Parts: sequence; C-alpha cells; structure tokens
Amino acid sequence: MASILIEKSKHRSLKHLLNHYEKLEDFQNLSLAFSNKKQVDDKLLKKYKIKIDSPVHIDLNRLNFLEFGKKHIFTDEENYIYQLDKKNISYPTYRYLEAMLRQAMMFTGNFEYMGERKVESLFQKNLPPERRISLLESHIESTGTQCAYGLGTILLDKFELIKRVEKEFEEQFSLIESIMSTCNENRKEILGTSSNFSLSKNINQIKDALIEWAKREIQVGDITLRKEFVDIDKRSKKFILNKKSFVYFSIYTVVAKSIFEPMLIHLSDKHTKTSGIFGFISSKLNYELNGQIEDTLDSKFSIDKFTNSKNVQEWSEIAFEKNLVDDDFFHYLKSLQERRKEFVLPFNYKLENNRLRNLQAQLDT
Repeated sequence: MASILIEKSKHRSLKHLLNHYEKLEDFQNLSLAFSNKKQVDDKLLKKYKIKIDSPVHIDLNRLNFLEFGKKHIFTDEENYIYQLDKKNISYPTYRYLEAMLRQAMMFTGNFEYMGERKVESLFQKNLPPERRISLLESHIESTGTQCAYGLGTILLDKFELIKRVEKEFEEQFSLIESIMSTCNENRKEILGTSSNFSLSKNINQIKDALIEWAKREIQVGDITLRKEFVDIDKRSKKFILNKKSFVYFSIYTVVAKSIFEPMLIHLSDKHTKTSGIFGFISSKLNYELNGQIEDTLDSKFSIDKFTNSKNVQEWSEIAFEKNLVDDDFFHYLKSLQERRKEFVLPFNYKLENNRLRNLQAQLDT
C-alpha cells in the first residue's frame, strides 16, 4: 500500500488565508506610500485601527516592507520563504521544484500526494523548458490545494495508519489470547486415534498470521519495513515506533538533493558544489513536518540519511534519468527568476491569491 502524503494549510481555513493575502496587499500599499512620501490611505489606517504614532505606524514609516512584515504580519509560510530567499530561491522557482520533487516521489507508486497525480508528459525526453513550466502550472492549478502550493504542512499518513493498525492489532491479539486461555483451561490437545490435534499450536499460527497482516498493512508499497522504524512487541501488543527511521526520510533526502542541489548551484554566485544542501533539506523537512516528530532535524540528520541510503539510491536517479529535469530546465528557471527581481514580497503571493480565489468560487457554487 502506498504511503499517503497530505498537504494541509497552516491557516484555519481558505477564507482566513484569503483575508491574510488581502492584509498583505493592504500593508504593502501602506508601506510603499510611507516610503515614497505619498498620501497615506486613511481608510486602510482605519481598517486596521492604526493610530498615529502607534508602534505599527512608526514601523511603517521607518522600515521597508520586508522588515515590517517580518516584525508584524508575516506567517510561518512567509518567514520560511523569506529564509529561502536568502538562498536566492524565489517562491515561483520553489513551487516548480517542489512539484518536480513530488513527481519523483510518486514515480514508483510507493508514495502518493493526496490530490496530485503523476503527469506522464513531464517525463518526455528533450521537453522544452517553456513547455515543462506550462505543464507544471496546469498541474499545480489542478491540485485544488487550499494553501499556497508547497507551503503547507505535509501530513505523513503512515504515522496515523500505524496507530490505527496498532489499535486493531491489540484488540485482535487480546481476543486470540483469551481464546487460547480458555483452551488451556480445558484441554490443550485433542487426542485422536491416528494423531493428536494441538489447539495451542494452531492458535499460535493465527497469532503469527495476525502479525504478518499488521506488517502488510503498514508497509510502504513494495519497500520492506525495517525493525529500526517499527517493531511489534507480542508481549505488550504495542508497536515500537521510531519515526525518524521511516524510509520516507531516506528517499526524500536523495530525491530532494537530486532536484534542489543543481538549482542551488546554478543560482550561486560562485557556482561551487558547496550548496549547503543537507542543511536546506533538514530545514525544509522541519517546516513541512510541523511537529509530527519530536526532534528538530539538523543537517547531520540529512547527511546520515544520504550516507546510509544505499538501498534507495536508485531514487536519486529518477529526476535526471527519467527526463523529469535537465540542465536546460535549470538554466531556464534561473533566467525566469532573474526576470522577476521586481517582486517586493519574498514570494509572489498574488499568483496564489488568484488561484485560491478561483478555488473559493468553485467551492461556493
């Protein structure tokens, strides 16, 4: 069974997110008015109850919009993209790379992103980069995700599935033990003329069958589960789970490295291979997991996953060998980003705002 990945908005609702985008646009206009010494819109000041010489009013007057936003209105999403912006990755670039990463993760069928599909035409050889971008835009539009694409929490349904299977396993295992106890109180073995029949032996076989069922239920596609990730304790009837050993993280690391590192190198002024990719991947995982595992992941986590990824190394070759990305695509993406230097915000929120308003209109009908 494929492991399901679900992108969920960090906002309370789609309406809440749209209101936030409206606020961003309003404060951008206020900031531009202050910085250019133009007439400030009193309606906006009243709308947000901004009093003259209040801390917010003073900051609008003295800070540029990015500095003001970080201090007063940016959410986790904007602050995260602002950090990525320091690596020269704009949001439009990031969302294209994220879409490519998800296509590679879904390639073998072991992982599925809810609401997304594998776009076969993206795997064509010698696909012009302009056409690739067009296909990516159409795909992102079709997902219907109620958050800015690539900026939500990625829920790992496997963790919840394990909880559900563990509960069912515990109930069934307890029932089997109850039956076995009843048998032991009466007769462990039925004596026959040709042979004897062992009740306890056959019930133990049922226990083993239940364990195998549980393993199949929580397996990731055709990838063998490791005991370091999840083990079944027959005594306690509990699953011993080490979330950080989930094979997803090893596969994610090699796939993300194969897609994001070439772009980071292209965008680097020095064009060196010291891209800081492992710190980038761990930071990305921390943002996407949003507390689903107990610890904060550092660069060592991703380094270890990559170093010990011999059994999943073939995933690192999917992006290039299956024609999902190529050098022309990275060059073109760099040129696109360089043309979009005029963006005031750390990401093009208007792009997502239009998509989400169209989605809201569809939901309202």
